[in-house]
Amino acid sequence: MKIIHLSHWVYVLFILILGFVLRIIYLDFQSPWLDEIITLKITSPESSYSDIIDRMKSGNQHLPLYYSFVHFIGNIFGHGIYMVRLVSVLFGVLGIWLMYLLSKEFLPKNYALIPTMFCAVNFFLIQYAQEARSYTLLFVASILTLLYFVKFIKNPTVNYALFYGLSLGLILNIHVYALFVVWAQVLVLIYLLFHFKKPKLLTFSILSFGIAIIFALPMLYVLWNNAANDDLWIPEPGLLVFYNIPLTFFGESRLLFGWVILFLLFGFYALFTGTQNQKSELSHRISAIILFSAMIIPFITTFLISKFYIPIIESRYLIIILPPLFIILAFGFYQLKSIRLQIISVLAFSVLSVIILMGHRQFYTQIYKTQFREVAQYIQLESPKTTIVSDLSWYMEYFFENENYIFEHLDLETYSNQMKNTELPKEFWYFGAHNQTYNPQAEYLQTINNQYYITDEFDGYDIWAKKFEHKSVIELPDLSNFDLTQNQQGNNIKSWVEYHTFTENQLNIKAWAFLENQNSQNSQTYIVLAKANEIQSIIPVQSIIRPDINQAFPGNFDLSNAGIEQIISLADAEPGVYHVLFYLQNGKAKGFVKSDIQLEVF
Repeated sequence: MKIIHLSHWVYVLFILILGFVLRIIYLDFQSPWLDEIITLKITSPESSYSDIIDRMKSGNQHLPLYYSFVHFIGNIFGHGIYMVRLVSVLFGVLGIWLMYLLSKEFLPKNYALIPTMFCAVNFFLIQYAQEARSYTLLFVASILTLLYFVKFIKNPTVNYALFYGLSLGLILNIHVYALFVVWAQVLVLIYLLFHFKKPKLLTFSILSFGIAIIFALPMLYVLWNNAANDDLWIPEPGLLVFYNIPLTFFGESRLLFGWVILFLLFGFYALFTGTQNQKSELSHRISAIILFSAMIIPFITTFLISKFYIPIIESRYLIIILPPLFIILAFGFYQLKSIRLQIISVLAFSVLSVIILMGHRQFYTQIYKTQFREVAQYIQLESPKTTIVSDLSWYMEYFFENENYIFEHLDLETYSNQMKNTELPKEFWYFGAHNQTYNPQAEYLQTINNQYYITDEFDGYDIWAKKFEHKSVIELPDLSNFDLTQNQQGNNIKSWVEYHTFTENQLNIKAWAFLENQNSQNSQTYIVLAKANEIQSIIPVQSIIRPDINQAFPGNFDLSNAGIEQIISLADAEPGVYHVLFYLQNGKAKGFVKSDIQLEVF
């Protein structure tokens, strides 16, 4: 592929800069999520290298090298989510450069730019280059291992045997999926030793793998300590995994993935028939075996282990198969007869990849990581000193650096039981994340409702938090001047009950209500339970953000805070028929409206 009158290295530099820019922009936009918080806590300056090693005992696929390196860098340049993610960005750019070097082992120099460009703009690689985890380092190590594997096969000398052995030692200290990289290369070596009688290849292979085994001791230690670990979160895969995981690699764009399938088929055809005219020291058959094995064997092996032994297959771990995939894809583009068509197709594929990144996936503008940071900031703003309760509180602790906060690592049910035997705090925050919902069982809800009102809440991406304040510190409105025989009194209120259930004396209600001609942000909402037109209970409600209400009632007032979602226990209520009312107050404006909900407590 002849490229217009610029030095070859100008194109390489352009691709590196492009890859760096796509990885560095909005690096701090997303909150650290659960796994990244683990990295931040393990590698913090307060930790030691022995702490990092000890962490590897507790069910972890990740090995000490990445954590140790991040810990070392953090002690020099500072520690925090931006710095730790920056490490991944730099590894990502290094991976692009190594991709170019690896591609030159199979393709002519100019055509080696194709997989290099694909590496620079690939959604999956950019995503994990902005992740405070070891996956980008694993990608780099998988390229380096394959690079020295190829060099060693071409020229089996002591030097290349040493470099190959060291590259194996590197990857074997990053992630247990390195075993599948090594497994694929062992199978290729066995094939070559049987079909090409090269005594030096056997001798120096023993040297390489001897070095690798020495460096693999930390991995063996981890595997030994986690052999009985049954804390499984990966589901057993079906055959669709062979479609879904590769689709994930390309931003879940079926259009882009269709191109990938087409050009992979062209690439396989070129490699296995020898029509690629690769100008490489490797024969087309050996090139095909190396690339095919590096891409397919880890995938098939992890699938079979997941199907018949223990589920381990996960797309981000299979980042190791992307280097051979990109090179085979480049062979497919290589098959286009016209150089102009080759250039146009590669550019179109690359531009579409960037469009998928920015448009279809809205990578730089759409929140997709659990907002632990934002919840922590909100709690700190609203409650300078408080108790924080959750079975995920270990992760939240990272964001709180002073002693004003007490963390209880308990779920709400356990904490409510504990309330019976301990001094009750005046307030506490409870949060849930990762698909947890606030739906306590009736007996626990009753214990909580007897003592607390929910007076504030935060609803973020994949996380929510509720503030519970003790009833003794809450001042409730005086409704004695209102006539509850009326359906509505005071300032006009518009309201609507969208959904409610009443089972086991527990009311679950979703509704909206607002004072007319008032901004809802300044309104305080209460649910009032009345029996025989006498108030039995007044419950403060923290409003829910509902932008759709503004759309339904356009005008000069902001009604977006008019949402209501509440769970109320009536387990201790006296028998009888109860009416549900909404009472709203905004400065001097106040009023109530009866809803159509009637509850019969037996």
